[in-house]
Amino acid sequence: MINYFLLSKGSLSSELLSVAISLTQIEKENIKALNINWNDSTSEIRKNIENNIQSAKDNKIIFLTESFGDTSTNYIIPYIEKGKIDVVTGTNLEMIITILKEDGKLKFEKILYRIKEKGIKSIKVINNTNEKELKTYTRIILMGIGSLPMKFYETLNISIDEEFSQKPHILTIFPQKEIFEIEDKLKELILPDTKERFLILVDKIFSNNLYFMLKKIVKDTNSTVISGINFPMVTYAVKNIDTMDKNFLEKILTRGKRNIKVISELL
Repeated sequence: MINYFLLSKGSLSSELLSVAISLTQIEKENIKALNINWNDSTSEIRKNIENNIQSAKDNKIIFLTESFGDTSTNYIIPYIEKGKIDVVTGTNLEMIITILKEDGKLKFEKILYRIKEKGIKSIKVINNTNEKELKTYTRIILMGIGSLPMKFYETLNISIDEEFSQKPHILTIFPQKEIFEIEDKLKELILPDTKERFLILVDKIFSNNLYFMLKKIVKDTNSTVISGINFPMVTYAVKNIDTMDKNFLEKILTRGKRNIKVISELL
């Protein structure tokens, strides 16, 4: 048996797990979210991690963190034992869904790489612009299921002690809603000023209907959609929206994919 611990600053990991469970209707006792409270001391955080490792007894353990090189990942690295305790970084929603669906079907090493592979492959673009037009993005919409887009932004505010010139629009959607209702919400944000060009960051395109609706929005507004977002992608996009160059879009994608790593491969 493998125990999975999702570790993040704030409550991002809890919301990722909650949304993944709602989409799959699968809930497992061996998958748990651990949230780092910035008011906790280093010793308290380490004690919490150690207690959870001990609770797994002789089971193998996979930690998932929001970004390579961040605080959460650095706390776990001293506990890594190749073949027994490992870390996958750059967590996005698809990686949690993969765990819920495939836990118990694959051996430790194979599930590690399946999580990584699925996470990277889920990062996709729906684009209707050429490279010269990329620098004209003026606003970001963080779009996702339930509270997940807000949790991404809250974690960003916790992690980076600086003011952002532009706060992204937060758009909450629910899979049970009709697609036309989601489309109406998007249009309310986009259509009042057609001179603005939006970058829409989405946690997961969960149906064909949603995909075709977003494709239509992109065509009608000359905006761009990126799905499969993780924390490094949101961070780079929000921090650099005002200073972007023609490679802005590619840099977001690169940061997202390169942050999805199995740490034991690097040690």
